[in-house]
Amino acid sequence: MKHIIIILSVEYIIMIYKPNVLLCCSSAGFILTSLYGYKKSHYMFQIDLLSASFSLLYWADPTNRYKRIMDICTANIACTMFFIHMYKNTTGKMRYFMWFSISGVVTCFTLSCITSRIKYDKWKYYHFMFHMFAIANKYIAYNSNLIL
Repeated sequence: MKHIIIILSVEYIIMIYKPNVLLCCSSAGFILTSLYGYKKSHYMFQIDLLSASFSLLYWADPTNRYKRIMDICTANIACTMFFIHMYKNTTGKMRYFMWFSISGVVTCFTLSCITSRIKYDKWKYYHFMFHMFAIANKYIAYNSNLIL
C-alpha cells in the first residue's frame, strides 16, 4: 500500500509540473562538474553549483517563469566567468579543445533557441547537446592548467 501511494504521488507531481526528464538529467550533470571543481579546490565551483541548482529547478518545472529568470541569470554569470577563466588560463593544445567546445555551446544553444521558437518538437535534443558541451567546457576550465 505504501508503494502505491508513493507511485501515485510521483505521477501526480509529474502531471502537475511536466518536467523535461532529458534536460533534468543533463542539468544534473552540472552538479557533477561543480563537485569536481570542489574536489579540485577551484574557486568557480560555487557559481557552478548555484547555476546547476537553478537549471535543475527550472527543467523540473519549465512553466515557472521566475525559475526561468533565475536559471538564465545564473547561467549567464557562470558562462561569462568560465569563458574568461578559460581564455586567460588555457594554453597549448588544450586551447583547441576549448574553442571546439565553445563553438559547440554557441551552435547548439542557437539551434535550440531557433527550433524551440518555430515549435520543432526535437528542440530539446539541441539543448541537451548544449548542456553536454557546457559540461565539457567546465571540465576544460577546471583543468586549464594542463599542458598537452
